[in-house]
Amino acid sequence: MIAYDRPAFGLTEWPLIDSWRSENPYSNEYQDKLLINLLDALKINKAILIGNSAGGTVAVQTELKYPERVSALILVDAAILNNGGVPQWISWVLDFPQMDRLIPLFVRYIKS
Repeated sequence: MIAYDRPAFGLTEWPLIDSWRSENPYSNEYQDKLLINLLDALKINKAILIGNSAGGTVAVQTELKYPERVSALILVDAAILNNGGVPQWISWVLDFPQMDRLIPLFVRYIKS
């Protein structure tokens, strides 16, 4: 069994926008690539994915995009949402460009 911290969860560092090497590490699109890269680094060709809450979204996305790499899904209280789990009433605020910098700063503050 392998458990890993995704960006923005667990003990993983919250990189600010200036330190991103490529795309947004918090985006849904990045999450399945990160999982596949982890499997590649560990030389795992096929895996059973277990996704809890927002991890359920990542597990399902990965299975849909890379079905040959997933042998089964186990979803626990999965938050299968196309908006990353953000309540619709607040999602419009997150579209402001300033939020790319403010959200990581805010989360760093409340995490410490």
